[in-house]
Amino acid sequence: MNITDGVRLKKAPICNFVLNADKIIALPKLKTHSFMIMTLATKIMYGAIPGLTKARYHSNFFKKDTFAEMLLDILNIVPPDLIIMDGIIGMEGEGPFSGIPIELNLLLASENSVAIDLAVCKILNINPIGIPTLKKANIRKLWPKKIDYPILKPKDVEYNGFKLPSTAGYVLTGKKTPIKSPKIQDTCIGCGQCVEICPVNAIKIISKKASIEYSKCIRCYCCHEVCPESAIKLVVIKK
Repeated sequence: MNITDGVRLKKAPICNFVLNADKIIALPKLKTHSFMIMTLATKIMYGAIPGLTKARYHSNFFKKDTFAEMLLDILNIVPPDLIIMDGIIGMEGEGPFSGIPIELNLLLASENSVAIDLAVCKILNINPIGIPTLKKANIRKLWPKKIDYPILKPKDVEYNGFKLPSTAGYVLTGKKTPIKSPKIQDTCIGCGQCVEICPVNAIKIISKKASIEYSKCIRCYCCHEVCPESAIKLVVIKK
C-alpha cells in the first residue's frame, strides 16, 4: 500500500484481512513499553504489518524517533474507525513483558488515535511529549486542537504514581539518560526466543545460555520483550 505523506515509509505491506474489512475497530491495551515508553492507540495498527516485515522495520528504524515516525506512517494507511482502549487492568513498569499489572478501572473510546493517547497521558499525569509517537504526532500537527469528553473528564479519573519503564527517565526529569542495553541474567534457560526475535542476529545460544554481541545490538529491546523468564534486564553497560 502506498502511504500519502509518509515520512519514513512511502509504501508498506498490510495484511489483506485488514484491507478487506468494512470497518476497523482497534482494541489497544493501556500498557508500558521499554522502547516506545507506552504503546497505546498510535501503535495499534503495527499489528497489521506481516511478521517478517516487523523484524525488518525494527532493524531499519532502531531509534525511538524514527520508529515512532514509521508507526504514524502505518497508522496513516489504515486509521481505525473506532478505538476502544482497555485500561481496566493496565500495565506499568518494565512492559510489555515484564511489567506489573495495575488496576486502573479505565475504559476509553474514541475515533481518533492521537486524541485517546493524549487523554491517557492527562489521566496518568505524563508529559505526552515524552511519548515518541505523540511527540512526532505533534510535529506533524496531528494533535487535535480540542478534545471533547462527553462523559468523564481526565481529572475525574486521574491516577497519580503511574510507573513508566526505566528507559523513560527523561520523561520524568527532562534530562537525557544513559542508553541502556539488554543484559542476560543467570535465570536464562537458553530457550532461544530472543535469538529468533532479534532483527540483527546479535544473539546466540552458547553453552545453553543466550549471549549478546553488543557491536551488533541496536537496542530495540525486542529480546527483553519476549523473554519468558524475564531473564533479560535493561542496564547501563560501562565500557
